[in-house]
Formats: sequence, structure tokens, C-alpha cells
Amino acid sequence: NGINIEPNVTLHKAFLNLRKRDMNLNIWVGPDSGDSLDFYVIQPDTLSTFDAKSAKQYEAEWHSILSVEKVPIISLDEVFGKYVWEKHVDFISIDTEWYDMQVLQSNDWKKNRPDFVILETLEYKRNGNWEKLNATYDGFFESHQYSKFADTYINTIYVSSEAMDTYKISKE
Repeated sequence: NGINIEPNVTLHKAFLNLRKRDMNLNIWVGPDSGDSLDFYVIQPDTLSTFDAKSAKQYEAEWHSILSVEKVPIISLDEVFGKYVWEKHVDFISIDTEWYDMQVLQSNDWKKNRPDFVILETLEYKRNGNWEKLNATYDGFFESHQYSKFADTYINTIYVSSEAMDTYKISKE
């Protein structure tokens, strides 16, 4: 069990029904705690976004904007403080389409240290191309004493220095 963060109100309701042992939050994680953002719910919902420009582009491509919802923002540090309650976190997965670094930067990595972080490091760019972002994320995680554990080309898993010791993971 764990915490699921889903800004799409329809998908959040599915989490409430299907993941009853989890804490399911209808929020956005970012640096500006206390604010809210417009979330564009688009058909199909996989295109839903906080980015107004992308929403308008999808609409021009014959996708419907079903609604625009105000979604509260809290930092990752605040998620840990309010909802984790000093428990150890083994694993977090972050996939926010263009906002991953903002989510990562909103955490206090000295205080909140999950063992493993999986991150989508192959990012679709608005111009239709793909970009591998390991150069950006590898340095960020190294600065917080995390090492690259595995890379599937689409996703990269980083492991904390503490977990490397606990699980006897070699850097080689």
C-alpha cells in the first residue's frame, strides 16, 4: 500500500474504488504549496494536462476538453510531512510529463529519502521529438547521494546510498 497522487478527478475516483488500502490524493505536487493550477481534462484522459498550450493544441487536433478543474498544489516535502508520518518509504514513481524536475526540487532530500525512485527519463517534447534526459536527472540524484540502478531507456531507477548499503548493491 502507499500514496497515489492523481490530479485527474475521474482517475482519482478510480483509485478510491480500486486502491482502498492506499491514501489517494487529488492534488498536484509542485513547488508552490497553497496555490492551485488549472487541470485540463481531455478525451482521451491520457492527454490531460496542466499545460494550457498543449490543451489548446489537442483541442485543435479534434480532442475534446471535457473540463478544467482547479487542483491544489503541495510540495513533495509536504506530502511526506502530512501523509507519510515518519514511515520509511521504499519506492516512489514520478511521471508528470514535463514537470518531473519541479516535483523533485520540491522535496527535502536530506530528510525524505525513499530507497528507490523511478522516473520517466525519456520525454516526449512538444515539437514531436523524444529526448533522453539522464544528463539532467543523473546529476540531480548524484548531488543527493543517489546512484543510477537501472535504465530501461524509458525509465531510470535511482537508489539511495543508504539502500545501497542495506541491500548490498554494488555500483558496478
